[in-house]
Amino acid sequence: MSEEKFKKYENFYFYISNEEKKEVKVCKSPYSSEHTTGDIVIPTIIEYSGKKYTVVGFGSVESYSIKTTYVSDNRFKSGQRETGSYRIKHEHCGFADTKIKSVFIPHTITNIDGAFENCEYLTKINIDPKNPNYASVDGVVFSKDLTKIILCPLAIESLFIPKETQKCKLHELLSKCSCITKISVDTKNVNYTSIDDVVYDKNITEIQLVPNKKEIVLERGLTSINNRFFKHCSKLRSITIPDGIAHFHHLEDFYPDVFFPSNPWVRIS
Repeated sequence: MSEEKFKKYENFYFYISNEEKKEVKVCKSPYSSEHTTGDIVIPTIIEYSGKKYTVVGFGSVESYSIKTTYVSDNRFKSGQRETGSYRIKHEHCGFADTKIKSVFIPHTITNIDGAFENCEYLTKINIDPKNPNYASVDGVVFSKDLTKIILCPLAIESLFIPKETQKCKLHELLSKCSCITKISVDTKNVNYTSIDDVVYDKNITEIQLVPNKKEIVLERGLTSINNRFFKHCSKLRSITIPDGIAHFHHLEDFYPDVFFPSNPWVRIS
């Protein structure tokens, strides 16, 4: 798509996707010299050239990078000789790979797949209550009935899990959300419970999700601890482990300074 088809609206862009139906799609800037940042408020209707267009989705923006090819050649200090280069085409959906901080999505947009990939500064996503497919709770996107977590902003610091949310692999779903330091679960949720920001199954026998903070206190009742729950915990410096833990699954692979038994930071309660 040629850059001439993109039109600017406030701090983002749009293009006409269907003239007959008067529909447009929104996206980040198509220009490499212009970065899309800040707070994005997507309207239901955009007026252009005296006509009203409905915003129905997120559009794609193309970008290109240069890939250089080499062959081994000992005559060069690097041991390689450049043989050529070629251009690689990339397609970015919506606001992917931008530095936006927040976004409001109207009820007319019913598909957000890929629109916010790698948005490392994104702290919240708000959904119009009239949206038929999605709902937002404290900046996190859920399915309309709140049973599933659809999208968690990468820079969000707190997470609330409603009573309706069903059991899923939380640690995998939120593995990239390394800024979360506070987690709470509705007491009426039948699948999860939270104590001191750590999420457990309802019987408190298994860890489900751990925040990224300096000190973590684990509850009694656990029988094992697996390293997969701590992969994102770059801030962790102290952990309180209860008696009765029968298995430690390779925790030292990720935090040797913290999880070696000789380390004084580890407090056994």
